[in-house]
Amino acid sequence: MPGMGSSSLDFGALASNLYKGLLIALGAALLFFLLYLLLDRFFDLSSAFKPQRLSKWASKGDDLSTSPRIRFLGRSFGILWVIDGLFQLRPNMPGGFVSNVAQPATTGLPSPLASFVEVILRIWNAQPTKVDLIAAFLQISIGIGYLTLRRGAARRVLGYITVAWSVVVLIGGNGFGILYAGASFLTGAPSAVVIYGFVAIVILMAERGRDAVLRDRLYEGFISVFLLIGAVLQALPYEGYWATHGISTMTGAMATANQPHFISSVIASFTNFANSSPVAANALLVFLPLLGAFAIFLRPIRKVSVGIVVAVAFSAWWLGQDFGIFSSTATDFNTGLPLILVALSLLRPPVEVEAEEKVAPIELNPIVRYSAFTVGSIATVISSLVAVLALVGPASGEMAIVDSSGITSVTKVAPSFSLTSYNGQRISLADLKGRPVILTFLDPVCYDTCPLMAQEIKQADLQLGAKGKSVALVAVAANPIFHSVADVANFTKSEGLASLPNWYYLTGSESALASIWKNYGIEVRTTQIGMVVHTQVEYFIDKKGVERGLIVNTGSSEFSSSYVNLIKNELAKLAG
Repeated sequence: MPGMGSSSLDFGALASNLYKGLLIALGAALLFFLLYLLLDRFFDLSSAFKPQRLSKWASKGDDLSTSPRIRFLGRSFGILWVIDGLFQLRPNMPGGFVSNVAQPATTGLPSPLASFVEVILRIWNAQPTKVDLIAAFLQISIGIGYLTLRRGAARRVLGYITVAWSVVVLIGGNGFGILYAGASFLTGAPSAVVIYGFVAIVILMAERGRDAVLRDRLYEGFISVFLLIGAVLQALPYEGYWATHGISTMTGAMATANQPHFISSVIASFTNFANSSPVAANALLVFLPLLGAFAIFLRPIRKVSVGIVVAVAFSAWWLGQDFGIFSSTATDFNTGLPLILVALSLLRPPVEVEAEEKVAPIELNPIVRYSAFTVGSIATVISSLVAVLALVGPASGEMAIVDSSGITSVTKVAPSFSLTSYNGQRISLADLKGRPVILTFLDPVCYDTCPLMAQEIKQADLQLGAKGKSVALVAVAANPIFHSVADVANFTKSEGLASLPNWYYLTGSESALASIWKNYGIEVRTTQIGMVVHTQVEYFIDKKGVERGLIVNTGSSEFSSSYVNLIKNELAKLAG
């Protein structure tokens, strides 16, 4: 069958190796930096890099990017971009991003916008691992660029790329920030990437010498509008937060995430409050962003107004966003931390204090800066290479994980059965103990997905080589009408499975089959027109007869080679 071969380029392995390599490189860079600091302590290595004295800060011309506020934003958001890139490289991201992050953000979008977003998601689903790699290294490159590049064409290009990428993420991953179902102050609307984009625009304006970046009102206005939008969304009745369980359902789920107890306990306490007094809880969540918006805009005392905004942002970051990092598909810190950083930038002076003679701003040591720039350049080259491979390379080896949501882990004794094989031999699950088993349910007269699933199992078995001989490939008839021994024998012959000595296509009476379907959670339903509809699942059973995992197979021919890889890998684990 077409498409049954294993992909020659396993981008799942590529992602894993690049991730490990990057962590090793970062660890080596850290050790190098610590060694440098130690040697500097005794040999004063940095004496050659001491800053020169400048007559005035204004001698730098119209470049405003060296002002304390812009430097603070550039460096802090540079660090955030690097960390976000590392989040993007989490093992669950290629398979989980669309289903866990992007698709929920499209819920509630107007149909034309949802169709537009769907195009972006199809690009991800076509090559999930490779596109994820591109996203990761693009973000890491942006971060390293902000940390190392000085004013010039390269930094301006970096700014434009950052703004463009922010727009892509806002549309493809955040449901336009405010249009997805449930958007509110609590969930981070109108989206963290809006803050990233705002900072990128501010840095670009500073590069161009636009003095608007020196005015406090630019930042105060942005923070105020951002919080006001969140408050309005939180207050809208159709978002459902005034209703019973409107807040507690979301926060209760977060409280059960794998995280330190002191974090989850606070979320659990707020959940109890929201469960018992939903109106009061939501009123509080509407009041907080309004308080922050008016405090920063009216600015009675600068430190007080900034402190109020920090406290408001921190409350949403903890109670509604779970700090943005504890999910296996978290891509950033959500809005809490970025908004706090923008607020704190108001405590930095917009310009250097003028003086007749002053010391230039402390810069990163050139050795460190050039080393970081080299790492960023390498990351950019790798990102470009992966982008090209994504266009011309084969489908991702992990596409089955995306298509099916991956292997569901289970640990329970597999329900017993005793049926007749296609060759008339009586076979029970007990007979197969001591051998790993893949168990599926196929309609013997199906001409669509069932033959495809059978071929995937066959190809996985063949690719296992010698290990495959110990594996039992078991299928149970899933048709209440056509389930005779002749029916399963004809299917076995037509699909070329009779040559496999470890292939067992089993059947029995309708009542016996119905009992097995029930025990394994298989729904079998006849229709007036067309084939029988049944649950398409594959169970992986270990040598002791214990279920270790299952996968829902969609029967997509486009990703059959990926399903072969997934089945083969799971069986190899069981075979030992």
